[in-house]
Amino acid sequence: MGGSAFAKHGLTMLRLSPRAYTRLKAHHRNLLSTLYAHVTTPPEAPGKTSHGDIDFLVADPLPSLFNPDAKQSVRSNVNGAGHTGKLMDRRTVEIIKSTFGADFTTVPETTTSYAVPLTDEDVGDTETNTTQHTNGKKEKPYVQIDVHVCPSAENMHWMAFKHSYGDMWSLLGMMARAKGLVADEERLSVRVEEIEGRNRELAKVELTRDVGETLRFFGLDEEVYHRGFKDLNEVYKYVEGCRFYSRVYFRKKAYRNCRDNKKLGKRDMMKGFFGYLGLPVEAEDVGEENEELEDEGESEDEDEEEEVVETEEETGLMVKRMRPKLRREMVLEEALEKFGKRKEYEEKVRLWRRDVKIEAVGKIFTDALFEGEHCSLNSARNRGGKLRKEIRKGEHEEVFEMDERELKAFVERQIERYLKDIQVQPTKIPKNVVAEDAGQATLL
Repeated sequence: MGGSAFAKHGLTMLRLSPRAYTRLKAHHRNLLSTLYAHVTTPPEAPGKTSHGDIDFLVADPLPSLFNPDAKQSVRSNVNGAGHTGKLMDRRTVEIIKSTFGADFTTVPETTTSYAVPLTDEDVGDTETNTTQHTNGKKEKPYVQIDVHVCPSAENMHWMAFKHSYGDMWSLLGMMARAKGLVADEERLSVRVEEIEGRNRELAKVELTRDVGETLRFFGLDEEVYHRGFKDLNEVYKYVEGCRFYSRVYFRKKAYRNCRDNKKLGKRDMMKGFFGYLGLPVEAEDVGEENEELEDEGESEDEDEEEEVVETEEETGLMVKRMRPKLRREMVLEEALEKFGKRKEYEEKVRLWRRDVKIEAVGKIFTDALFEGEHCSLNSARNRGGKLRKEIRKGEHEEVFEMDERELKAFVERQIERYLKDIQVQPTKIPKNVVAEDAGQATLL
């Protein structure tokens, strides 16, 4: 998505006026509806004066997309594409290409782009009705149409939400991450704080894949979202009504001297929102502009209250009020309760702490073998890996309840076992090894 898939192919790709975009979107949506049960486009940014491409999300291929003898294999490839990242079936791409009347396509993937020729009527209704000429010849004009295959209708609606109204999620996502929430292309999750520093992906606990549930949890009106907005200021006002919004947070973002400040200035939706708040930021050329903005969370010494924007029930007007700060741990407890995910959360924490302890015990044992001059470093690491595997399989369960003294005795027994295996006289474990590492293993 983005309108530049054929930039290196020398094709004349025209930008569409809103009228041409609306007409062509409706036409090609009807075409896709003969192939897929569910077809949609992410809601466009309001007030957009031109469009570089047309984005479609589709799910659940219809029988008309398949030959009877190829139905099952092609269906598997198409349904699997959005979920597993496998290449989309080439034959399916050719069918869509033929249905669109496209001349060119990109390599078949979850999102495949099609270069569709524009008619004279379309060209006359584009942002500019002129096309380039080469050696006196008028070049053939095209529009880029992107088709993204989703594994389910639910995921299709989620993807449309994530990419709605320009880049609205980039703003909601900033607020969410500050509260320990994160959304990918499939779901809204909460992150386990003690895990995310080591493994951000493993730290996720799924909350929901439903757009309505997500909007309501964010304190946003679902009906207003689906009704749409007449301009970007309405989008910004809607985002400002999120219960995770904090003007203090965005003020710090605007003036923080870090890469985040440079990156957010390069994203039009973010830059516009900061301008709406009266907090301008400047763009600087560093790295990729689609990098995720990271959040450092909130410190405990921040103010106990924050300014928020709420809608008065009687008048329907947006008013600013002060309210108690909604902290990360409060959002966590509310999320686990609302979405019924406490059991999954606690199990993930339990398994993580168990794994951390296994690694710590293995390290103590490895260091003791090597520093006690019982074997080479490689042999010590191999033996330490073997001990970790034994514990993961359920052996030596007692290590999870051991204090420092008991852990030291356990390691000495494991060394004696190792030396017996290689028929070498045992020696004592160096005291400094356990002293350095046992603390971590026994405190977890």
